[in-house]
Amino acid sequence: MAVGQGEFTHQKRPRSRGTVALLVLVAVGLTPVSDAVWGKVRVGGVVGRAVTVDCHYEAEYRSRPKYWCHGWTEHCRVLVKTNGEHGRSGRVSITDNRTRGIFTVTVEDLRSGDTGWYSCGIAAPGKDPLFNVHLQVSDEPVSVPVLGFLSPANVSCDGGKVTVSCKSERGSLPISYTWYENTLKISNSNNLDLRCQSFKQQSHQYYCKASNNRGTKTSEMVTVIVPNTGATCSYAVHLGNSEPEKTGCTSKNEPMMTTPFASTEKKSNDNQNDTTRSTCTECSMTWKVGCWLYFALLGICSISVSLFTSTRKGPNEPKPHSSP
Repeated sequence: MAVGQGEFTHQKRPRSRGTVALLVLVAVGLTPVSDAVWGKVRVGGVVGRAVTVDCHYEAEYRSRPKYWCHGWTEHCRVLVKTNGEHGRSGRVSITDNRTRGIFTVTVEDLRSGDTGWYSCGIAAPGKDPLFNVHLQVSDEPVSVPVLGFLSPANVSCDGGKVTVSCKSERGSLPISYTWYENTLKISNSNNLDLRCQSFKQQSHQYYCKASNNRGTKTSEMVTVIVPNTGATCSYAVHLGNSEPEKTGCTSKNEPMMTTPFASTEKKSNDNQNDTTRSTCTECSMTWKVGCWLYFALLGICSISVSLFTSTRKGPNEPKPHSSP
């Protein structure tokens, strides 16, 4: 049955072509090299994920068709073959890099039944050059999920939301994700959307669980701090032990927040605050100019009065007579 149509079929490995010698090489982890094709003898993959196999070949076979087959003899069943430099059949694809002398086979959505012996082959006159590869597909426990931000740090400055992702890099697929606030399940998605309108108190804590058929792992804590729950809502998101970083959303009267700083003020309030700040700045400048003009006028008046008084009391003015 073809790879894209179901599980691989299994053939018992015959006892010809140096069976014992090849098994000894595989057991000690060595990579035998054939006359024309070579690569890794053992390749491992995880259920649900993809695996790639590189098959090297001599330059004289550069223009020959390449293929990947199930089995380890010249009678193996071809699963995919190049048509030019590429080929695909179901879950299996093949790409030939003629410049480097390597063709690469990729098997997607691995299944336990895919475990077995395969061959990198080259269609050539006479006997096809083959290289045997053993593929081992296994179940793997889920890894501890890693948290990350899918939103820019200042996305909520324009009224947006902050999205936190939860993802396990390793583990058999499928992997399911669940978000909790304390012990309350709140989402079955791997992404958590944080919105200021949903915060009812000044502190919230969330965490994510990742599960597959081999177990469950829990992420670090996501802590949300809401210093202001009034009409102008601002909040900070901490992932585990993350350190504070500047985001451009903080003001002089607000403490520095942890990335990403989130401020979801209504645009009408933003416009009103901007207008108020602008008006206050203009008033301040007008007051300063008025004060300077006032003191300048006082100085000019004082000098004018002094000059006028001095002119009235000239040197020819008769002195007043004293009383007898």
